Amino acid sequence: MAYGQTNFTQTLTYHVDDKGSAAVEMTQKMNAQQWQAFKASVNASNMAVKKRDIERMLPMLVLRNFKYSEDEMERTSKFTFDVDGFAEYTGDNKWTIKLESKKPQIEKLSDNAYMLTSTMATIDGGVFQQIHKVYFPSKASSVEVNKDAFGMAKLDYNLKSEKGGVPLMLIGGGILTLAGAGLFFVQKKKPS
Repeated sequence: MAYGQTNFTQTLTYHVDDKGSAAVEMTQKMNAQQWQAFKASVNASNMAVKKRDIERMLPMLVLRNFKYSEDEMERTSKFTFDVDGFAEYTGDNKWTIKLESKKPQIEKLSDNAYMLTSTMATIDGGVFQQIHKVYFPSKASSVEVNKDAFGMAKLDYNLKSEKGGVPLMLIGGGILTLAGAGLFFVQKKKPS
C-alpha cells in the first residue's frame, strides 16, 4: 500500500431539526481486506457491542433509535441513530453546535450545510478519513463558524422558536382547576 492512500473512510451525516436534535447516519466504506476483517470481528456479529462503543464515544449526548444495515457489494456498514440535544439553545433564538476541535477543516456546502473533514495516518501507513456533514433546519439563518472561550470551534446559527398557542399542559391545568372549583361548589350546595 502506498503511503497516503485513503483506505478507510467514515462519513457522519447530521440532519438537525428545529428542536436541536439530530438524525445521524454513520457510514463506513472499506476495502476488501478491511471488509473481511470487519465481518470476522465482534462488531459485525454483535451490534450491541457497536452500539455500546458509539455510546461510549459520545457520553455527553442522549442517543436513541439505533438501526444497522450493511451493503456487501459496496463493502459498507451503516448505523443510524437519533441524538437529543445535539445543538444547544443559548437564548434569543441563537443555537450552537460544539465541534470539539481547535482547527477543523470546514467547508460551506450551502447556506444551511457545512462539511468538516479530518484525516489521520494509521499505523500501517494508510490514511483514515472522517467526514462530517451538518445539515441545519431549513429555517435556520446566519450560520457561522466561531470559537468558544477555550478556542474550540463551534457552529452558531439563528432559528426562531415556533410560538404556538397556549401549551397543552397549561390548558390541562386550567381544566383541572375549573373541575376542582366546580366540585367544591357542588359539594358546598348539597344539603347535609
